[in-house]
Amino acid sequence: MNIVGRKIVDIINLSRDIVEAEGWENTPYTCIGLLLDDGNIIYPSQDEEGNGPGALFGKDVKNNVSIFFLPGTDAA
Repeated sequence: MNIVGRKIVDIINLSRDIVEAEGWENTPYTCIGLLLDDGNIIYPSQDEEGNGPGALFGKDVKNNVSIFFLPGTDAA
């Protein structure tokens, strides 16, 4: 999957199927993903081994603030 040049169209909760396929079915954490304009989804993991879902953080460099993203919202 090539994501270079793709557009993020939404922040979503991952489906139960994706969560279970990753082995995260017993996690108490929200599993979020970035829905791309081609229908593909990218999502964070707590580590490179895929041991659990992760939170999506960002940095607003213009205003020098850290942000986190939630499904159905822009940023909070």
